[in-house]
Amino acid sequence: MKIKDAAKLIGIPTETIYYYERAGIIPKVGRDKSGYRDYQTSDLNWLFMVKRFRQTGFSVASIKRFTDMLVSPEDHREEEKQFLNNQLAEVDQKIIALQESKAMLKYKIETFDYHLGLANDKEHPTPEKMWENPNFNLD
Repeated sequence: MKIKDAAKLIGIPTETIYYYERAGIIPKVGRDKSGYRDYQTSDLNWLFMVKRFRQTGFSVASIKRFTDMLVSPEDHREEEKQFLNNQLAEVDQKIIALQESKAMLKYKIETFDYHLGLANDKEHPTPEKMWENPNFNLD
């Protein structure tokens, strides 16, 4: 498969694929008879994995460390597994933070008119203390 088709299938620009290759975070791709990159299933799997890692906020440097372990002739299985567990824990924390932000946004939307009325109420000028709302945990 040509790079243009691989990029379309995985959903990333061709320039990103070139960058990943230059940065050494994906292995070199085989070439066809004409010298063009010829993406196989394993190459597409690498691209997909790196795309997902980037979407979850992994730095290029951390992905490079992980992919270096994967292609190393030495046995790094325990380190690879630990890396994935650490990254999973970070993703879980991001999910919690996003859920808390979502809850706050939903609350603000649902109570928008009420709060707008309070803002104009001269008898109750003090706004609520959002940080004290248990639905918006700051931990």
